Amino acid sequence: MVELSDILAYSDEKRRNLRLKPRKIKRRNKSYERVIRPERSEEELLEYFKDNEITSIVSLLKTRQDGDPMPYDYVKAFGSWQKVKNMVYGEPTLVPVDDPEYMIKCIIEFNLWTRPVYEEARKLRPDILPSLYQILKYWGRWSNLTQCAYEASFKKTLDTYLNFQRRLGRVPSVKDCKKENIKLGSVISFFGTKKELDKFLITVENNDEKK
Repeated sequence: MVELSDILAYSDEKRRNLRLKPRKIKRRNKSYERVIRPERSEEELLEYFKDNEITSIVSLLKTRQDGDPMPYDYVKAFGSWQKVKNMVYGEPTLVPVDDPEYMIKCIIEFNLWTRPVYEEARKLRPDILPSLYQILKYWGRWSNLTQCAYEASFKKTLDTYLNFQRRLGRVPSVKDCKKENIKLGSVISFFGTKKELDKFLITVENNDEKK
């Protein structure tokens, strides 16, 4: 038997070529019946993908029954799993994911303010949403991210509201804002009422004009 000291003294090349653990010989004790699955066209594969709302290889394996497509069928037909997802759900639009500012945008754009809600969304679109590991790597705590996202959302809403007001030439009503899809919820909760919000903005604009 070769001693450990001898192995350590070998050259790197000789050590790499060693096989110290005997290879197990696999024996087939039972015969098996090969399952023949139906051939499917690309259109049929995509239709199955859409109808069953497949989002990952894991979800496909959980959904499929005997005779249904396997991940291999998609890779064979389309070249890669990601290509299939892009064909069904479209190309990811927000990149890159490994970036603190991008993480703030995800919270705001997809309305993912709590950790459980974010985790569910992440399962559906891991190609768009960063993992919790990535988030904690940059932010340390979930609350750090959501607090910054809240502040960024607050500023974004105010800016959007002010620009809309300038275009209208008057103070927008709640109905105006709904038509324009401007969500004032977080801003109004801060000021108490929309009236107080408008008073604050008038004061800010008057002070800017005096400068």
